[in-house]
Amino acid sequence: MAGRSRCLPTSRWADIRQAAAEALPLPAASGGQPLPPLAELLKRRGNARAGQQVFAGAGTCAKCHVVGGEGKAVGPDLSGIGAKLSKQALYESILAPSAAISHNYETYTLLTDDGRLITGLLVSKTDEAVVLKTAEGVDVTTPTASIDELTRQPISLMPANIASTLQPQQFVDLVTWLETLRTIR
Repeated sequence: MAGRSRCLPTSRWADIRQAAAEALPLPAASGGQPLPPLAELLKRRGNARAGQQVFAGAGTCAKCHVVGGEGKAVGPDLSGIGAKLSKQALYESILAPSAAISHNYETYTLLTDDGRLITGLLVSKTDEAVVLKTAEGVDVTTPTASIDELTRQPISLMPANIASTLQPQQFVDLVTWLETLRTIR
């Protein structure tokens, strides 16, 4: 279903695009105003320099992603993302991060025998312990004997509402900058 809903807003048929825009509205942007439809975002021009500033600041992207050795290595390294994903796919990945989760970036929840719940990325799992990396980038080691349940989740560790923290132009600028990242440094 997620694949179909990704195609609808950019269908070549205007009536399908219109129906998709009404049935699948984008989240509100910063300040409560709705984001423009994906087809409109794709047409807008962005400023790559401003997008780099959004990545490091308002977008909070650098708290979880590395580009050129800068940032935190929680989510995937985005140094070459512009060579891997189209502009549309970049928008979709930010708007719906759980639609396609990269291998080794699946979210797990771990419930301990004393009732603690730990959420993060699976770093390692042995007979002795499980290590999860939290959204803050902290590795938490839990002895296997203390684990009641370890479950892979169908959602990304990346929040689905990131775009709601940005103005529409900041979002466009961010994607414009990400498009320029074509080589891994």
